[in-house]
Amino acid sequence: MAAVLVVVLSRGRHGELSPLRVVLAGVAVTAMFVSFSQGLLVIDQQSFESVLYWLAGSVSGRDLSLIAPLLPLFGAALLLSALLTRHANALLLGDDMVTGLGMQATTIKLLLGLIVIVLAGSSVALAGMIGFVGLIVPHMARGLFGIDHRWLLPACALLGACLLLLADLASRFLMPPQEIPVGVMTALIGTPFFIYLARRKMAGQ
Repeated sequence: MAAVLVVVLSRGRHGELSPLRVVLAGVAVTAMFVSFSQGLLVIDQQSFESVLYWLAGSVSGRDLSLIAPLLPLFGAALLLSALLTRHANALLLGDDMVTGLGMQATTIKLLLGLIVIVLAGSSVALAGMIGFVGLIVPHMARGLFGIDHRWLLPACALLGACLLLLADLASRFLMPPQEIPVGVMTALIGTPFFIYLARRKMAGQ
């Protein structure tokens, strides 16, 4: 439902999708669903502390046994993403070129969107709402490894893990003995980066 709302809100006059509009629509939809969650917490006071910590995002106390039920989803999504790297590279040439190569641009985009939904939804189910990782890491990876998805996707996985690890370490040592939710740390890093991207996009237009 969230993915459909983001796509609908981010479409332009002629149905095109702008990366900046997608990000802004994602922020708006996230705020809406967070408000719904907070409203449910008011009704159910017993779950307030645990769910509030999950909303902030944290990997603390997450046992490896929690990952087991989601491993088939992770495995299928990762396998499909590996199979679609060539098609993702073709999308960089434009929809017309993709059609000329005998591929279905709409089908490719739907499959890639499904992969994103499965991986993001599963990650949020495990660790809560750790934001801005998906915004920062791809730009870092493109700057270091280029736009070829055969290298870009593994680089994003590695850099994303490194960023999360650094944010988790910082959250544990910033205010000892209290531990700050790692989602707060990634937001502190990601918010200035998001503003920079938005200003650069507007300056380019």
